[in-house]
Parts: sequence; structure tokens; C-alpha cells
Amino acid sequence: MFQLPSKCAHCQNIRFELSEEAPDNSAYKVYFIRCAGCKNPIGILPYYDTNTKIDSLEKKLDATSSHVNRNLAIINENIEKLSRR
Repeated sequence: MFQLPSKCAHCQNIRFELSEEAPDNSAYKVYFIRCAGCKNPIGILPYYDTNTKIDSLEKKLDATSSHVNRNLAIINENIEKLSRR
């Protein structure tokens, strides 16, 4: 099925652009999807790829968890050795 390109609701332009912005009173930047002609915004995307951030945090958490578990195993071994004395 043939689909017509999206059009700007304001000026009917069919070209769009991505614009990085730092809104006032915002802690984060965002990307505006906007008409390339009249600059009317039609959508917003997060500046940071949250999925990538979550994956990175998950890997760090897994590494920290493994490190803690290894240390707990060593502590338990030492407690057992001390209790046998």
C-alpha cells in the first residue's frame, strides 16, 4: 500500500529535522522533531538513550553483585576456619 509522507500541520511541509534543545528549568536536554520549514515542533525524544543507560547500569550492578558475593564467600570460609580452632 502506498503511503503519503507526513505533513506539518502548520505549513504542510513534508521535511522534518531533529533539534537538540535545553529547555529552561530542565535538568536534561531533549530532541525536538520539528518541521524543517516553519520549525513547528511535532514531537520530543529524550536526549539520552535510556535503554543504553539501563543496560550499562545492569552490567555495573551485576559486576558489583559478583564482587560482593565473592567477598562474602571468603568471609564465610574464614569464619568456618576460625570456628574449627
